[in-house]
Amino acid sequence: MFNTVSDSFRWLLTLGGKFFRVAPGATLFVIPATLVSQVAMLLAFLLPLKVLILIGSDRIPRYLSQDFIEVDRNTLILALSIATPAFYIIHLVMERLVQWASNMGAKQLLERSRKIILFENQDDLAASSYQRYALALANTVFIGCVWLALGFLFPPLCVLLIGFTTLCVIFLALAHKSSKSLRERIDDNLTSIVPVLTGLGFMLAFLLLVQQFLSGAVQGFLVAIISVILTRQALNRTNKLVSSGVSLYSNRRKLNAMFFAEHSLTQVDDKQTEFWSLFASETRQTWLHPLLREQLAIDPANLNVTWHQTGASEVIALEAEAYNSENELIGSYLVRVYGKNPSLPASHEATLLLDESSTRLPALPLLAAGQVGKWPCHIYSLPQGCSSVAPGKHTQNYLTALFAFEPPNDLAERYARSHPMLWQRLDSTVLERLNMAADESTLPIVQSLEQQLPSMLETVRNLPLIIVNSTINSNTLLVDAEEQLWITDWGRWTLEPLGSNWPLTLKSLQDLPHALQQASLRRSALQSVKAKDVTLAALLFQFDRLCTQQVYLDALAFIPKLLEAQE
Repeated sequence: MFNTVSDSFRWLLTLGGKFFRVAPGATLFVIPATLVSQVAMLLAFLLPLKVLILIGSDRIPRYLSQDFIEVDRNTLILALSIATPAFYIIHLVMERLVQWASNMGAKQLLERSRKIILFENQDDLAASSYQRYALALANTVFIGCVWLALGFLFPPLCVLLIGFTTLCVIFLALAHKSSKSLRERIDDNLTSIVPVLTGLGFMLAFLLLVQQFLSGAVQGFLVAIISVILTRQALNRTNKLVSSGVSLYSNRRKLNAMFFAEHSLTQVDDKQTEFWSLFASETRQTWLHPLLREQLAIDPANLNVTWHQTGASEVIALEAEAYNSENELIGSYLVRVYGKNPSLPASHEATLLLDESSTRLPALPLLAAGQVGKWPCHIYSLPQGCSSVAPGKHTQNYLTALFAFEPPNDLAERYARSHPMLWQRLDSTVLERLNMAADESTLPIVQSLEQQLPSMLETVRNLPLIIVNSTINSNTLLVDAEEQLWITDWGRWTLEPLGSNWPLTLKSLQDLPHALQQASLRRSALQSVKAKDVTLAALLFQFDRLCTQQVYLDALAFIPKLLEAQE
């Protein structure tokens, strides 16, 4: 952890040096202005409590009377009541000035780097990072001032805070160094761990204060109150200081690319480097053996591992043949590792394939869903003789298989509660935008569609649901030695009305009734379905896709096909 903290500290110093060199005026203003804003906000929220204490007393408390000589109770209440909104106004004004100066400083930095716009919201990130850095420095100054003040007011409490902070840093460093799992937890949850530690620190400070007060070591009740307030605020500023540092360091790639002329925006970060290191030839075996032993309860003597192309970003797959000590094949497996944690495609895929009904899908059997380090991992059984194949001539076969699969009722209900269905997506908003894109020649067909669309949607709403997999391509479709098709990627499946995603070429539409008949032999719910309704669903699905892609002129040209199918 010392290396990590040292690298972070050096980078933050480099970033601060850049701020001071390029925008010295704005930087020198933002830091004290932020500190003034914080102190003003603190006073604005503490003074009302003091006013309530005075109102509830018959006279000025004894611990205050020494400090407000010749000031009567009512005058003091009035003065504090006026000071409260005044400090709050100062806080608001300083916040606006800090925001203005941060924008100016960030603008100067971006102009000095002389680069084109690198990503969306670049100016917002630059200004917020600039302000966050100033906030971190202001919090550092505030904490130092508190420690210095407590050194005069209450030395034992100052020693406790400094000692406790030092012990926490040492404890985190030792935990970070002791094991990889703890290291990952600390790196991922530092902003959650620090508030727990500062809360413990405040409890210790409070107990020390009570002990010192009861023993008579504290000189005056006012000193005790001020010490408690300063301690709490210093610990709160510690939380914000760590949060600001973590936030800045997590965006260091973008900040380096924006503010430093010698840096370009790279897409590779530490997590990606760690993820890709798993798949080097010399490291595969180190985690594949434990994974198979833990998830499948097998302990192969040898593994023959080859690369499997997925064609998907941040999804890596390996084909593994497991052999025992006598060189006999135990099994063939496809191991897919997802480069994001948590991974939505991985959880979405597991939801479908871990259900017992998935055996009727053209999907590889999902044997286990586990973890490789911090990344989700799925292990599939891989039939012998599998090879990648282009969808082309196989399209009708796998789509017919999807027609024949009946989604479980529970899965369909959960999906419908989570995602809008086709008849819900084609709402009045779609028609409004089509009207915007239409001209005098196409406006009448939009009006015709508006009249007939409710009837169309009611038709497709009554159709059975099917699984739609839009990621089928030559990288995700396999054929085995027995000419059986297998789809390897189910991370983005959806539930749609029967006919959705069917090709709309003339020959494919002519083959649709035959495919429906073949699917009905395995799914009785399809036997009463009319082919023309399924064709309408296929057309509406494509129409919805065109509208989603906002190619409204193509959607307008497609409307006559919908109207013809409806008639």
